[in-house]
Amino acid sequence: MEAPLAVFERFLKMDAPGTWNSDEARALVAGEFAKCAPSYSTATPQEFDAIVRVDAEHAVARVTVHDPGGRPLKSLKFDGVEPRTPALDFNRYFYLEKSDAWRVVSMRTLEQLGMRIMMVALDDAIPEQDPALAGSVAHDRLTLESDPQLAQWFADHRSDLESLAARSLELSKGKAAEFSEGSALDQALAALHVDGTEVDSEHTVKIKIGGYGNDIVGLMRLAETATLPHISPEDMIWAQSLGGGWFLFRTT
Repeated sequence: MEAPLAVFERFLKMDAPGTWNSDEARALVAGEFAKCAPSYSTATPQEFDAIVRVDAEHAVARVTVHDPGGRPLKSLKFDGVEPRTPALDFNRYFYLEKSDAWRVVSMRTLEQLGMRIMMVALDDAIPEQDPALAGSVAHDRLTLESDPQLAQWFADHRSDLESLAARSLELSKGKAAEFSEGSALDQALAALHVDGTEVDSEHTVKIKIGGYGNDIVGLMRLAETATLPHISPEDMIWAQSLGGGWFLFRTT
């Protein structure tokens, strides 16, 4: 049987007009993705950069999309200034399942980012002068970054993030707890442009970088006795080891 890596590499080549009408293309997809495949396009430059074998019958592949931006946001035009969408790298995650063969069955990405994109576009057009609002835009920019960019940000700020996790554990006093704006960690959170931290009953620390509702990107430092949640299209859509018990994760 063809391995999931080979199947996904063939899948990525299915971008020519009419390709999805071919028997070869239809054999590569199943489930919910089979319904949306005809409208799927890889016209925007993208890079396949990771694949994870979740278990014997499931795998997830990551693609980093390079959006050059520059599209006018006419609804935000004012005083002769027309903001344009920022250049962005973002990730798509494709889930493969094995039955008689490996097939792509679904795709996920972090949702509900439109408002953050607009705020960054406005700041690019007219840079924010108010320190508090500038900090908010910095948070938007961080939330919009791709996995490779966030992994580099983690490496650059690891010492401060380790301190934030340790302080969260200390303040939690052995219990589940959450810390956000206005808490004892307010200044540390603002300095890193992240939303907050959460300590669970097993002493795993999550640092929420940003997102809305269930669509979250963040960091997790697993407790020694804890296990990483299962990657799936329904909850934790991606998890990447950063070393030393730290993981970058996304949920939906």
